[in-house]
Amino acid sequence: MLADDIIALLSDENSSLSDALLKTKVFLHEIGKKELAEWVTRELNGYPEGTELPLYRILESRVMGDLMAPGWSASGQQLPIRHLEPAYREKLEKSEVRDSLALVEQLATKKQGSIRRIFPPEANAKLGSNLAGGWRVQTAWCEISILAVKNILVQVRSRLLDFMLELKDRVEHIGNGQINKANTASIDTKTMFNNAIFGHNTTIILGDNNRQDVSASVHENDYEQLRDALTSIGIPPDEIASLHASLEADRAAGRKPSFEGETGNWFTKLVGRAAKGGLSVGVEIVSSVAAKALTNYMGGG
Repeated sequence: MLADDIIALLSDENSSLSDALLKTKVFLHEIGKKELAEWVTRELNGYPEGTELPLYRILESRVMGDLMAPGWSASGQQLPIRHLEPAYREKLEKSEVRDSLALVEQLATKKQGSIRRIFPPEANAKLGSNLAGGWRVQTAWCEISILAVKNILVQVRSRLLDFMLELKDRVEHIGNGQINKANTASIDTKTMFNNAIFGHNTTIILGDNNRQDVSASVHENDYEQLRDALTSIGIPPDEIASLHASLEADRAAGRKPSFEGETGNWFTKLVGRAAKGGLSVGVEIVSSVAAKALTNYMGGG
């Protein structure tokens, strides 16, 4: 059976991970859960800019550079970056790996060492602004450990295996090995999938249908539904508490909460925080799913 084939591929670290993902895509369509196949597609084809990345694809990196001073040079030096703005520094110390799984596998074939993400020349002056003694940055890059890259493959294989093992135990078959779709329709595969692939209490929104489900679950003036919807897409508790205070501030001022009052100010700040990488959820999700949920709450849906 297809599920057994996938589990066998995932259990063998020498087997093709791409083959396992392709078979998983077919299997998800067979059981009527094709909306979950978007993660598989993104792993195979890569994650476009603006889409959320699973945490296992955000890697620690070191900022390195070649330096020059009058009469001197120094190659492969780690650069001091504590003087830079926190948001900018975080982008340097965290590297997003959006490449296709095939390219990740190719990068991981190196026996040891690291891979580099070269910075554009215009970044050199900013990176070297804290250097003394006439030193300046000639070339700069982020350095990512090959072991960290290999861990992406381990994480994909391990997480998908966890999901398939749990799902296989729940899928029923009828005559000729056919899947009982009435049985699979009753399985909460979305929760199982999120927990296995992204981790407990973490939700990555995949597909327009899921976004509509989150937004549609919020009705006018039902704060608990709004809170639960925002929590489900990864908005942190401190931001939700701040939203509640903004809603109450609008009402205390004798006006209905809207995008023009304190509630609107809260949303603008939230989008800014997401754009700067200060949230675990991307700006795309905030500006679409969170905005729609808030609009429904305010009666504009």
